Amino acid sequence: MSVVLKNLDATPAGLSWTEAEARLHRYGLNQPLARRCRPLWLQFLTRFLNPLVLILLFASGL
Repeated sequence: MSVVLKNLDATPAGLSWTEAEARLHRYGLNQPLARRCRPLWLQFLTRFLNPLVLILLFASGL
């Protein structure tokens, strides 16, 4: 535990107000990245790239 705290420059009580503010300015808000949505037609076509699906389509005579 002490190794982790040392690597993060933190204490068991947490970060000081000034350190938290400095990290906020340095790294920004802790928000997830926005996911890019693939178009529906591309999602549909990528389903057919699965080898098992291709075998089943071939076996069914399509």
